[in-house]
Amino acid sequence: MSAMQTSVTPVPRRFVALRIIAGLCWGIAALCVLGGLVTGIAVVASVRELRDLGGGIPAFFLCWLAGLLAAVFWAAMAEGIFVLLAIEENTRQTATIVRSWGR
Repeated sequence: MSAMQTSVTPVPRRFVALRIIAGLCWGIAALCVLGGLVTGIAVVASVRELRDLGGGIPAFFLCWLAGLLAAVFWAAMAEGIFVLLAIEENTRQTATIVRSWGR
C-alpha cells in the first residue's frame, strides 16, 4: 500500500457534552417556532377589539416573526457547534493518517 492509499479508520467521537448542548440548541429553536405560533394565536384571540391596528393579524405575524428570528439564532448556534466539532474530528483523523505515512 502506498503512502497515499491508506485506509481511513474512524476516530472516536469526543466532546459528548458539546454534542448534547448543540442538540438542545436545536430543541430550543423548535420551541421558539412553536412558541411564536402559539403566542401569535393567543394575541389574535385576545386583540379582536383593536380594529384601528388592523386586528390581531399583524400582531400574529410579528409574534411569529420574533419566534422565527429566535429560532434562527438558536439553530445557527447549534450548527456552529457542530461545525467546530466536525473540524476537530477531521483534524484528528488527518493527523492519524499523516502519522501512519511515517511508518
